[in-house]
Amino acid sequence: MSLRASVIKTIQELFDSQGILTVAEVRERLKESGINISPNSTIIRSTIYQLKEKDSRIRREGRGTYRLVSENGEFVNEKLDKKAIATQNIVSDATGEITSVENDNVISYLNRTEKEVITILSQIEKFKWLQCTEAEVILMRKRCARVQELYETIGLKLQKLH
Repeated sequence: MSLRASVIKTIQELFDSQGILTVAEVRERLKESGINISPNSTIIRSTIYQLKEKDSRIRREGRGTYRLVSENGEFVNEKLDKKAIATQNIVSDATGEITSVENDNVISYLNRTEKEVITILSQIEKFKWLQCTEAEVILMRKRCARVQELYETIGLKLQKLH
């Protein structure tokens, strides 16, 4: 297995187990596997950057810290309390019906969705459409589609509440 493949595998394992990782944790986990990477090496950071560019669910929390979030911006693999688990049930029904969830949870979902929409719209607003690559345009189109999807989902949820 190549060095880059080992780094990717380690990153995926950490995201799967914890939902969050640091560059130091990746380096330590690789060291435990017998792969010693110098602190001056950029392979871990560059690999995370490339993964982050391909997968919009990977978010930078701070210097050297990255978190995996779900499509709707929720943290992945965090310890969930009962209210968070109930909130997840809102989006689980493919028919758009709200399934045995309290109104507070619907409001919580709408608040999270509002934050996601604001973030995406801010990115679209700042995007330099004439000075970008084809890949960047495709990513922005996906983000626009996500806003449209959220708009439709929110409309369905609000109709079900009435």
